[in-house]
Amino acid sequence: MRKRLGVILVEDENGGIGVQLFENPDTLAESFKCLNGEKRQRATMLRLEYGEKLEVSGETKELPVPEVPAEERPDGWALGQGPVTFPKSDKEHLKKK
Repeated sequence: MRKRLGVILVEDENGGIGVQLFENPDTLAESFKCLNGEKRQRATMLRLEYGEKLEVSGETKELPVPEVPAEERPDGWALGQGPVTFPKSDKEHLKKK
């Protein structure tokens, strides 16, 4: 069993929740720092340390709403990495579906 575990929860304004688990909580803080979004969300970072007694530490932040014109917005966001933009040919393919 693991001695440590990291968790990032991302809640959107409609009640949806995304979860990302980290086997090494030391990498958790860097990913949490990089979180960004285009709609209002709350992100929560939890570090779980298992020993004789469970120790839990956490931090939360409200993700900003960047004011970016629609045509300049990325195609998506990768948790802990930032914006994702598909090549133009992929975008055209996705619109046909």
